[in-house]
Amino acid sequence: MQFNSEEDANDFYNQYAKVVGFSIRKGTRTMQATKVLSRKWVCSRQGQRAKQHLARIDRKRATRALTRVGCDAHFGIRYNLDVGKYIVTHFNMEHNQPLATSPCVPFLRSHRFVKIPDKAQVRTLHDVGVKTSQIMDLLVQQSGSFANVGFIHKDLHNYIQAERKVEMKDGDVECALAYLCAKADADPYFFYKYDKDQENRLDKLFWADSRSRLDYAAFGDVLVFDTTYKTNAYNKPFVIFAGVNNHFETTIFACSLLVDETIATYTWVLQKLLKAMDNKGPVSVLTDGDMAMREAIQKVFPSAKHRLCNWHMHRNAKRNVRVDRFEGHFKHLMDLDANEVVFEEAWSKMVRNYGLQNNKWVSDTYNNKGMWAQSYLRGHFFAGMKSSQRCEGMHAFFNECLKRKLKLFEFVRCFDMALYQLRNKEADAEAKTDNSDPCLTIALQPLEKHAATIFTRRLFLMFRNEIIEEALLIFDGRKEEFDHHIYKFSKCTEFGSTWEVSYHPATSIMKCSCKKFEFFGLPCSHMISVMKCEHMTEIPPGCVMHRWTKQARKDLKRLGMHFSL
Repeated sequence: MQFNSEEDANDFYNQYAKVVGFSIRKGTRTMQATKVLSRKWVCSRQGQRAKQHLARIDRKRATRALTRVGCDAHFGIRYNLDVGKYIVTHFNMEHNQPLATSPCVPFLRSHRFVKIPDKAQVRTLHDVGVKTSQIMDLLVQQSGSFANVGFIHKDLHNYIQAERKVEMKDGDVECALAYLCAKADADPYFFYKYDKDQENRLDKLFWADSRSRLDYAAFGDVLVFDTTYKTNAYNKPFVIFAGVNNHFETTIFACSLLVDETIATYTWVLQKLLKAMDNKGPVSVLTDGDMAMREAIQKVFPSAKHRLCNWHMHRNAKRNVRVDRFEGHFKHLMDLDANEVVFEEAWSKMVRNYGLQNNKWVSDTYNNKGMWAQSYLRGHFFAGMKSSQRCEGMHAFFNECLKRKLKLFEFVRCFDMALYQLRNKEADAEAKTDNSDPCLTIALQPLEKHAATIFTRRLFLMFRNEIIEEALLIFDGRKEEFDHHIYKFSKCTEFGSTWEVSYHPATSIMKCSCKKFEFFGLPCSHMISVMKCEHMTEIPPGCVMHRWTKQARKDLKRLGMHFSL
């Protein structure tokens, strides 16, 4: 036989092997410059396993099954100058082992080829976090059987890894920065900054797109952030800066990959956040209590009220004070919605009862009570949040797409995909608010109707719950002052509890002793009772926080929010 090329000879012998029932591999060859003069193919079971591999006593893994049995079947060709083609010079068809039956042949190595009709589909599925085994199941279902696919799960895994290497042939960091640069070209308000170490390696990376910057302009009064690990191949801290939007859902302001968790690193990140957001600092910050993070916040956001996460405080109490029932008592005092005097009395009583006067953790925690005790924080705005669980929830959300050990370029790209999913969920809430009206079910229908027109759906439902709570209040009298009225209320189910609401008719401003409006930004049931007593049909402007309204973000878009780059 004669062949025009080495590839033709290879295809012929491999097809022959498939019919007969064995797998082939390339053997020796001779070259002249770049021209192949001769080539030999052998049965994949040719040769023997080297003895030194079989005799090892320090092996950590089980010995692989023997596949070499000394088979001498082979096929050889040589280039013939006279005819200008390759001619067959050797052919041995005798095997010293049983040949494979038809069902097994497609799984022999030389007969497996990763031929995917729609490579883009496979790549997209892998990018959004679909497992290789699940992609394989899809291909099998589309083709009809494993044999029709023509390769196995391991081949698909190797193929995807090879595609990743090709995609990042210019370097992982370079590809990631090029990706962010391309986004900046497409989005004039896209912001990203990075820093390099002394060895010219990427040290810190920060980015925020125009939508995130717009969200911060509308909802950046409260900032929540902490770090998470194991979402990238370099095991570096990943920081999500989050907040809560007018649908009471988590929104992302920015994110950053760090090299460590030092004060200097956190200071760099917060400074970049401040620069990206036109030097607008948050009113309140909520974190997990990391000391380096705390120092950086005080340095960059000196006027912001810093709160420590309730969940982390409760966990620390459980770890540091191993006394029965202490953690439950501590949690009760942490959430105690009372004045500071009541808190101090309750704290002193708890310390005496559990004999913790000399416990260092208890003493240190008490000294920082202004950062975690609700009694000391109830007059500060935190959009109703007491923990950084929104960040923890975002980590869980992103982990569905951000698989572990992703390279930096893949990590940045997959983060965008996860962010699009989050924003699609927010768009759904926006559509429901704009294209449907809630049913009015409360007796105070004028106030309920007005709330439905100004608040988003989620906030309207919260406001309606306050109207329902108002039915339990008892009016205990009204006191006339020079420029305002003072209303007193009690609750029929809570003996000894009283609240006072001061109402200024000239400015429509109300202040309640429960301070829920200052903490959450939504009128409390006591303020609603004053509205009822004053025969109001609409919520006073002073009792409406713009960030919770339907127009919170739309007003910024209409004004054409400008960002200085």
